[in-house]
Amino acid sequence: MKHLLSAWLGLLLLLLAGCAAPAALPTATPTATAAPTDTPTAAPSPTLTPTQTRTPMMTFPPTWTPRPTLSPTISPTPGPPRADMKLIFEDDFDAAALDASKWMPCYPWDNGGCTNDGNHELEWYLPGNVEVNGGLLRLRADNSPVTAPDGRNFPYTSGMVSSFRRFEFTYGYVEMRAKMPRGKGMWPAFWLLPASEEWPPEIDILEVLGHQTDVVYTTLHYKLEGQPHLSIGQSYAGPDFAADFHIFAVNWRAGEIQWYVDGNPVFRVTNNVPAQPMYILANLAVGGDWPGSPNADTPFPGYYEIDYIRVYQSP
Repeated sequence: MKHLLSAWLGLLLLLLAGCAAPAALPTATPTATAAPTDTPTAAPSPTLTPTQTRTPMMTFPPTWTPRPTLSPTISPTPGPPRADMKLIFEDDFDAAALDASKWMPCYPWDNGGCTNDGNHELEWYLPGNVEVNGGLLRLRADNSPVTAPDGRNFPYTSGMVSSFRRFEFTYGYVEMRAKMPRGKGMWPAFWLLPASEEWPPEIDILEVLGHQTDVVYTTLHYKLEGQPHLSIGQSYAGPDFAADFHIFAVNWRAGEIQWYVDGNPVFRVTNNVPAQPMYILANLAVGGDWPGSPNADTPFPGYYEIDYIRVYQSP
């Protein structure tokens, strides 16, 4: 009986334990939860500072409009730059002798001849060295020593003309067709000086050195209050101006001077432009500070040949 009671008590305890702790339901093996990862995103672009709209940089090297190449011709067409300009002075040198109503064969300080002491030139200008024949004015330089009336000795004689007290003008287009002399020490010029005989101003339409006959020098000489003589100029390299005739000109206007060689503009100034009557000169200097003295190769006689000189003026 005791054993039976023990069995029932054991069974009862088992039943009571089952009610108190029911059997666990099977569970699926848990899936490991992956560590959360952020959705990958591109690195944010930096905020761009807006720039102002710019003009594109020019291509380097930049393309420049080239300055025209000057190509003087042997026989350019003469004439002023404006069709309405009127001819007010002309000498084509077609007469048998120099026209004394237009020219004198010396500077205003003529004294049986003359020279230009300011440049330490070596010539004495004489009327006999001025020839007019064959439609040309020929200024001749000779290797002929001469004694001036003041007793000074000069190793050379030469020729020149000036329109002093014969033709003077203020503003105009001045043109000459001429052929330069060749040789060390030769110094032809075509220029304007004030009728008042003061100096400066001076407009040098052309100067050529006989040992460098492919270069023309164009110059304005002037002065400013309280200052010494000043000048501004430019050289122009062209053909051999001793090989043939060429045209040299200047257009002198109020506030402007424009130089031309064979119709090509070669130099221009707009400051310190003379505004007073001036006269014309053409001369063949020999020696002096700038060209130096002639040498053994300098040909004599030397000729500065001029076909014509003309002046036009606006109405």
